[in-house]
Amino acid sequence: MPQTETIAFLQTKFALSNISIDEETANYLISVAADIPYYIQLLASEVWQETVNNLSVITKEMIDEGVIEKSNDVYFISDPFFRMFVSRC
Repeated sequence: MPQTETIAFLQTKFALSNISIDEETANYLISVAADIPYYIQLLASEVWQETVNNLSVITKEMIDEGVIEKSNDVYFISDPFFRMFVSRC
């Protein structure tokens, strides 16, 4: 999916839960996930789960924390490509 469409998709889906993600932060999430749809969805889901109860604005720091904190989770560790992303951070 083109990046502009991915950003719009993320903003629309987060907005359904009253969560705001600006274009710059959505772009950052996409770049952290190496523009791979599976990882975009995975990381966005983790960020959403962390913020849905707080009805927050998503920041780059939250994305970084999600990647680093969740790196010890078996769900992520079992995926060698995600480990590669985590090692870049």
